[in-house]
Amino acid sequence: MFSGSIDSLNVLSFPVAVNLDEDPGTDGFAIKVYPGNLRAAKTREITGGTLEIALFDGVRGSKPADPLKTWTFSAEQLRAYRIDATIGIGYQLALRWEENRPSRSRFSIVTRLIREGKPDVFSAPIDIEMAK
Repeated sequence: MFSGSIDSLNVLSFPVAVNLDEDPGTDGFAIKVYPGNLRAAKTREITGGTLEIALFDGVRGSKPADPLKTWTFSAEQLRAYRIDATIGIGYQLALRWEENRPSRSRFSIVTRLIREGKPDVFSAPIDIEMAK
C-alpha cells in the first residue's frame, strides 16, 4: 500500500442525537469523517469508491447485526460535504433517520469506505445517546 492510500477513517460526532428540522425532537445525527493514512500527518480526500454510513439500533457489540439504515455517498457526492481543516480534508454530514428512528436509548454508527480492488476501510463504532 503506498503512502497516499486511505487506510483509516476517523469519525467525530456530537454525543447526542440532534434536531435537524423545525419540529421538536431529535431526528438524526451529525458527524465529521476524516479519511487518513496511518503514515501521513494530514487526512486525505476520497477520490473514488463509496462511503457508507450504517446506523445500528442500540450499542453495536461484537455480534454482527443488520443496520437499521444505511446511507451511501459516491466520491463525487461527497464533494458537497467537504471541509478543509487544519488536519486536512474531511466531510461534515447531518443525516436524518426518517422512519428508521432508533428505539433504544443509544445507537451506533459505523462508516466504511468501499473501493474496487482494495480492502474496505472501516471506522471504529461511534455510540450516540438519544436525547431525553
